[in-house]
Amino acid sequence: MNILLTGATGFLGNRLATTLHSNPDVDLSVAVRRHVVMPASQIVEVLGLDSNTDWSTSLVNKKVVIHAAARAHVMEDEKADPLAEYRRVNVDGTLKLARQA
Repeated sequence: MNILLTGATGFLGNRLATTLHSNPDVDLSVAVRRHVVMPASQIVEVLGLDSNTDWSTSLVNKKVVIHAAARAHVMEDEKADPLAEYRRVNVDGTLKLARQA
């Protein structure tokens, strides 16, 4: 089964990546914002998560998308409007991924 996992460097995503990669029936691709070394068949670097993100190449031949990426745990937010930034990533970015999937 071909799976794309977003948020693979986060708390939940990292554990999912490890578990899924250990399953011989899973071909796991992970989408991350920066280069990392982790258990996966393919690592896809994405520039961000918002309404402009193009997931088309990352979704080729994927049967399942597990979306664990989100803007969370920002303790000292430097954004002028943190709520707008939260919505840009967690709402608009998620909707874009869902629509393209």
